Amino acid sequence: MKTIGYCRVNDSEDNNQSYEGQEHAIADLADRYHLDQPMVILDQRVNAAVPILDRPTAPVFRNLNQGDIVVVTTIDRLFSSYKSAQEMLAVWKRAGIRLFVAGMGEVTVENLNYF
Repeated sequence: MKTIGYCRVNDSEDNNQSYEGQEHAIADLADRYHLDQPMVILDQRVNAAVPILDRPTAPVFRNLNQGDIVVVTTIDRLFSSYKSAQEMLAVWKRAGIRLFVAGMGEVTVENLNYF
């Protein structure tokens, strides 16, 4: 079982989504929910419109296993749309993979509508 912290930085963004800021928020979130400290991965200069399985870090996501946890600062770091979030969360639910998002807690396909 592993905990992955995911950061995505697009050079054109200037909205407090620096790598360092995301990394710090991910560590805080892991502490808050008593998760293992995550191995942090980074996609640089990747637009949100690129699906996560088409990004440079895709091998990490393709190799997630039951019990693994993904931690991000905001859900838009991972997903470009509500539909893509629904689809991936459904896949992760079947695989036993959990997602934690800062300010949201654990996000599932069932509670996505509440955010």
